[in-house]
Amino acid sequence: MTIAVLALIFQLLVGQPANGVSVVTDMAAYTQGDPVQVTIQNAGPDAITRGGIVCDDVWPLALEQVQDDGTWQAVPVPRRTSCTGVAGVLFQPGGSQVHTLSLSLDPGTYRVVYAFDVVGSGGAPNAGQIAYSEPFEVIAPPLVNGV
Repeated sequence: MTIAVLALIFQLLVGQPANGVSVVTDMAAYTQGDPVQVTIQNAGPDAITRGGIVCDDVWPLALEQVQDDGTWQAVPVPRRTSCTGVAGVLFQPGGSQVHTLSLSLDPGTYRVVYAFDVVGSGGAPNAGQIAYSEPFEVIAPPLVNGV
C-alpha cells in the first residue's frame, strides 16, 4: 500500500480532535432512521465558543459523508422556516455537550463535524478550529419477510 492510501485509511478510522476538543458518537453503526447521539468534550486548555445563524436542527454540528473517491462531502440537512442568530455559546475546559441528531440518513459512511473558535485568540491562526468524530456507518434496515 502507498503512504497516501494508508493516510486515507487512518483518516477514515480515527476521529480528529482539535485543541483538545473531541466529538464522539454513541455507536459505530446505526440503522437508517436511528438517532445519533453525539458528545462534544472540551478537554483542552481553552474556553471555546460557537456562534452563527441557526437554520437547522443539527446546529452547532454538521455532517459529512465519504464519497467513492475518499473525499468528504457536506450533507445537506433540512432547514427551518426561520433562522435565529446566536452571538456565541461559551464552552469551558472540562465541559461537555450532548446533541441528538434525528435525521434519516442514506446508507453510507459519515462523520460529525464541530467548528469552533478559541476564546481570546482573535484573528490568530488557531482561532478557528474543527473537530471530527470517528466515521460511523448507516445501514439499511433489515428486510422483514423478504420485503
